[in-house]
Amino acid sequence: MIQQCFTTDDFKTIITEVRDNLPSSKYDVGQKVISELCSKLLEQVSAAHFTNKLGIKVLPGRADVDPDNLFKFPSGDVPLEIKVAQSMGSRVRFRGGSLSDRTSEYLFVARNKDCTEFFAALAPMVKGDWIAQNTAYYAPYFTETMLYNKPLKILMGSFDIMTKGKRKGLPVLKLEKI
Repeated sequence: MIQQCFTTDDFKTIITEVRDNLPSSKYDVGQKVISELCSKLLEQVSAAHFTNKLGIKVLPGRADVDPDNLFKFPSGDVPLEIKVAQSMGSRVRFRGGSLSDRTSEYLFVARNKDCTEFFAALAPMVKGDWIAQNTAYYAPYFTETMLYNKPLKILMGSFDIMTKGKRKGLPVLKLEKI
């Protein structure tokens, strides 16, 4: 349902506002913090954007137990989860916490270090889609190869196929400049 109302223009409007409100490169806050800030701003900005666009309430998450956005359609509530990862060239892992495996539509966003280039796609996800790690650090993850094989709505960027190296023949995200 969210895929029908979420367009490339919507994402570009939202991500431009997010980018313009992130700390500049003069602040060395670390890439993990930038991804967390980007994610939190995406929740807030997209909720406000879609509330205005659709004329319904779209609520940003307030706590980890809440969906990142909750679209309050007349036909019922529809959650949207948002995952942001830094692209390190040929490998992206979208990570989540203990609640990231809930069934929902997900907005996957990959960014470059400077937050000037992005990939974004919407995909339906269910609990079994995530790979759980067998370590003390619980962080299920989802890769760009797995994303490539899902039914997607790409909002920005694209996929390339690696032509050499260890990952030859595998998909890789291609970011697009804002």
